[in-house]
Amino acid sequence: MQSVMKQYQTRMKGKAQPAIPDKPKTPQKPVGCVIRENQNNALMHAAMEEDLKGLKDIRSVAHKIQLKREQLVPKYRSFVEATMNGSKTSPILSQFLVWLFDIGEISEATKLGEYCLKHNIPLPERFRRNLSIYIADEVLAWSERVWEEGHSPNPYFSNEFKRTVDDRNERPDELTAKYFRLAGLIAQSEGRFEDAVTCLEAAKERGAKVKTALNKCKSALKGQTEG
Repeated sequence: MQSVMKQYQTRMKGKAQPAIPDKPKTPQKPVGCVIRENQNNALMHAAMEEDLKGLKDIRSVAHKIQLKREQLVPKYRSFVEATMNGSKTSPILSQFLVWLFDIGEISEATKLGEYCLKHNIPLPERFRRNLSIYIADEVLAWSERVWEEGHSPNPYFSNEFKRTVDDRNERPDELTAKYFRLAGLIAQSEGRFEDAVTCLEAAKERGAKVKTALNKCKSALKGQTEG
């Protein structure tokens, strides 16, 4: 029996044993990359603190806007883009968002705003509004300015207006009224008088002064119906 077992063991030694698959390893960044990334983050945060202090010393709003547009936004843009591409967070992003709205970069601002909302990045501490209300306020201010200049504020206004309608109970009546008012005026200019009446009546219910525009839209709608 022992000789049989020895023969069996001898034969098995010559056969390849099945390989046990290795557990998949989570890819990790080299230590040097992590250190450099942390150092860069620290440097950018320190630079941001210094730049914010410098802005406080400037009294001219026009000069501040020029400085943000020509120096500060270009300075931090690559850092913000890299942070977003890595699906990471940083308080620098919300400060950069404020600057984008300040200089009127609406497309870039709304894109970054969506990212900050998704990743729960709050506004800088000096702001008392939450991020959602802040974005709505800024998009509205930009839209009203563009509308008064004779241009369409869409799609940025319409996108935020939809969110306002969906979340109207979570937003101040005054803000919601302004959105309905501008939506009504846009609908009026496009000949969509039924939509205009609906929006302007909603604005009026929340305290907006739209009586004249509302009466004109009602008359125009009546003319369309009778015609």
